[in-house]
Amino acid sequence: MGCCTNSEMGLVALAHNKQVKLYDKKNLEKYYSYTSIYNALSRSGNLKPIGLKRLLSCEFSGLISHLSSNPKQKIDNFFNYFKEETHVPPKRPKSLNTGRK
Repeated sequence: MGCCTNSEMGLVALAHNKQVKLYDKKNLEKYYSYTSIYNALSRSGNLKPIGLKRLLSCEFSGLISHLSSNPKQKIDNFFNYFKEETHVPPKRPKSLNTGRK
């Protein structure tokens, strides 16, 4: 299955134990919705289903299944793990003002 990093289809394919090929250009300056997840999964050079399983089962990844028996604990683990990291604000923050009242 082939996709770009702005698509969740590759993650779904990995969850179904399928091979995935990314077609993004190398060293993208713009990160899309799932780019960071794909980058984490492809550190070894190719995407493998076991990588997604490891990421989803990690106690501090911040990705929490709706089937989790302890979602609150996983959220706390995520924030505790990264509490020493410096927050880098976005270069161009998006407005959350939708114009609705």
